[in-house]
Amino acid sequence: MMITHRLRAALQDAAPWICLVATLGVTAYLHDFGGDDRGPIVGFEQPVLQALAPTEIARVASIHVGLNDEVAPGQVVATLDTSAIDAEIAVARAEAAQLEAEARAEQSLLAHELDLTVEELQRDMARQREEQLQATAEAKVLGDQVTRVKQLVEDRLAVVDDLSKLTVQQAGAAALAAEKPRTLGLLSRQIQVAKQRRQEAEGQPPAAAAKLEADLLVARRNVEMLEQRRAGYALRATSGGRVAGIDKQVGDVAAPGEPVVRVVSPRGTVVACVPERSALGLTEGDAARLWVRGQRGEPLPGKIAALGPLVAELPMRCWISPRQPMWGREVTIALEYPVDVPAGQAFDVVFKPGHAALSAAPSPAAPPPPAAAEGSEPSLSTGEPMVVFDAGSSVPSFQELSWDR
Repeated sequence: MMITHRLRAALQDAAPWICLVATLGVTAYLHDFGGDDRGPIVGFEQPVLQALAPTEIARVASIHVGLNDEVAPGQVVATLDTSAIDAEIAVARAEAAQLEAEARAEQSLLAHELDLTVEELQRDMARQREEQLQATAEAKVLGDQVTRVKQLVEDRLAVVDDLSKLTVQQAGAAALAAEKPRTLGLLSRQIQVAKQRRQEAEGQPPAAAAKLEADLLVARRNVEMLEQRRAGYALRATSGGRVAGIDKQVGDVAAPGEPVVRVVSPRGTVVACVPERSALGLTEGDAARLWVRGQRGEPLPGKIAALGPLVAELPMRCWISPRQPMWGREVTIALEYPVDVPAGQAFDVVFKPGHAALSAAPSPAAPPPPAAAEGSEPSLSTGEPMVVFDAGSSVPSFQELSWDR
């Protein structure tokens, strides 16, 4: 009984130490053999949220997708009622057609007037030519009569008055015949000018027709603007993704900017919440390994694409304790290949500061470092950076000192 009592007392005294050793052993086993060497940094897949909303107030006519459906870029996810804008387009098209008809009528009237002017000038020219021929013939006949009467006067068979009358008539006819070429030349030039105006009217309308053309252009642009507005009544996904929410139903009225359908698209990047101390040695291009939180398997490779410009309070989702805010930098990680995970999926992240630079440009003169044995301490000849900290500072975390095995 004494031995049993002493053994029980010894076990009670050693129980805390046994639990501590067992806990450390299990932790070491999971870390060295059964774990994934995951660090304390958490990251989240950064999705793109598309809030598909109208640009002006309208009623929802139809919804073409369901919750959690996959959508392709440019796919129509919802349509709005277009009856009001269709009426505006019909009125604008009617106004444009009216202006087109007026422009054609004005052009046709101008062309008709110019054609009448040319025809009238041509008729006048023909009449002047006929009068020229008549005057020339009359002057010739009167000239013959003057010659005959002059002979009769010399023979005293006719009086001088008869000769004078014929001479005056012959001079008038000759003057008229001599004037007609100038009149014909003037008419010819007028006809050429009228024909030129006719040609110019076909290519360049006058002021009145130009105003109608300008009004017609405005009407056509108004129709195009209304048709562009009508195209906006079909809500399309700007990029591929998954329907995350349907905020309006058929018949609901959507105000400008009020979402009708929300689509979430993966961006292929992860935003990691890096504590303040752990972010000091990170640079763009450093390698990273990621594990989907809650899953086991091979890590996903990535690299740092961007570093947050300032140290600020991290999102609450990154806090270890909901009552203790954390400060640090948000680091954007670009995955080397896309991963099919839900939008906003959490990842465990481990960084390799300087790893990309060392592996990208190895020294040709230095021989490759020997492989370290399992469980052995890293040698200073491996080329890995050594972290030095002040004795008065707090001990760095495992993430700051350890490298992936």
